[in-house]
Amino acid sequence: MSTWAWGGNDEGGLGDGTLTPSSSPVLVLGEHIFTSGDASRWFAVALDSSNHAWAWGSGNDGKLGNNSTTDVSSPVSVTGDHAFIQISCGDSHTVAKDSANHGWAWGNNYHGQLGFYNNYYKSNPYSIYGGHVFSVITAGDFHTLAIDNNGHGWAWGSVEYYKLGVYGYYNNKPQSIVGGHIFIEISGGTNHSVAIDSSNHAWAWGKNASGQLGNNSTTEKSTPVSVVGDHEFVKISAGHDHTLAIDSSGHGWAWGENFAGQLGDNTTVDKSVPVSIVGGHVFTTINAGYDYSVGVDDSNLAWAWGLNDLGQLGNNTTISQSTPVSVIGF
Repeated sequence: MSTWAWGGNDEGGLGDGTLTPSSSPVLVLGEHIFTSGDASRWFAVALDSSNHAWAWGSGNDGKLGNNSTTDVSSPVSVTGDHAFIQISCGDSHTVAKDSANHGWAWGNNYHGQLGFYNNYYKSNPYSIYGGHVFSVITAGDFHTLAIDNNGHGWAWGSVEYYKLGVYGYYNNKPQSIVGGHIFIEISGGTNHSVAIDSSNHAWAWGKNASGQLGNNSTTEKSTPVSVVGDHEFVKISAGHDHTLAIDSSGHGWAWGENFAGQLGDNTTVDKSVPVSIVGGHVFTTINAGYDYSVGVDDSNLAWAWGLNDLGQLGNNTTISQSTPVSVIGF
């Protein structure tokens, strides 16, 4: 299974052995068979078929986990003989879950986002404090979110805009998210967080200046508030200042900032309630990036929309799009 990447490449984040940006997909180097992965603005991470972790791009603060702080332009192995089954990267840190469902973290820790009592960066995986058994773990830009095996939400890291959804400001170890919700999905953006509960209703908290919480307001919230509408969502993703979700029929929805068309509703107007993504696509996965969006439909075709200044839409242009366009070759 080959891996492809496109967009900006200043620090080698495309993994093709160069520092050259590309507005169409380029092959990530190596004979790796990756089964899952994640990417931020500066670097990317992936798990291979043996559950070993790999990373490439900016190595600042040790976020590649290879016991170094040097940038690399092709995949390098994350230190340690860990068998990870889930991995996620934020702006400058990485989190992962092992086969025993325990959490690990490495990279920048200035805000406590690694979850182990101090604020020193780590260039190789360290165990997250508390011995929690997580079903889901995900990295926001400077915070981390998780769901334990009972469906309870946990958060740690930056407290800016109340995006942790917890009481108090002790932020460098996991804290319980307020409300007693039973979550099945959770995602962290730059300064807001979103989740889906066991009834498939969406919740959001944190910064809301562009309506990214989806509660028909632009007032920030320190605890989870319900997203407007009687939607039944199955997947959700928080981006820079916008949110994407897929409902139980596979239809895409979006809300929040929209200056570059990242909501995909054929406008560039912010929305504080969910709006339908144009095109009638049936999505199986969707992801909100830094002012752009991507999704894969039920035919395994890739689509992208929003900001495209670095070619991040993969359609061989640098023109932003307010509706989904096909990624070249997929």
